[in-house]
Amino acid sequence: MLERHAAAAEDERFLRDLYATTRPDLVSWDEAERDTLVEIQVRAQRTEWLARFPDSVEEVILLDGARIGRIWVAWLPDECRLVDMTLVPEHRRSGIGTRIVGEVLAEADRRRVPARLTVERTNGPSLAFSARLGFAVVAEDPVYLVLERPVSGAPPPRARG
Repeated sequence: MLERHAAAAEDERFLRDLYATTRPDLVSWDEAERDTLVEIQVRAQRTEWLARFPDSVEEVILLDGARIGRIWVAWLPDECRLVDMTLVPEHRRSGIGTRIVGEVLAEADRRRVPARLTVERTNGPSLAFSARLGFAVVAEDPVYLVLERPVSGAPPPRARG
């Protein structure tokens, strides 16, 4: 069974380990140095996201009771912001991400707001995933692309310079 719960103190070790799976460049680092950097990065990430999206929700994704990922969503008056989603490597490309994001998109449609997210332009897997779910580029800078998926049935977004 696939479910989600609000991230809590008892999820912290899992969330740090999950973040580390997104940083293969740290594999060769000394364990203590790697753990310190991961701790700093996770704390900085959380601090930034809570400052930008104070009413956002960080949830842990569970499969049959086991932690397998995290999704962070901000419900703003005029949009649903998918702040982040990460699954453990063995559950990536399995359909779970599509199902979880699909639930969020269905709620965005019910609320009649578009869904938006930001992806590094070099993150091919995330860009392909987003495109499959109907997201299109609406803004960009040298590092990031802002993607939007309109309310279902609405016209597709237009690129903004």
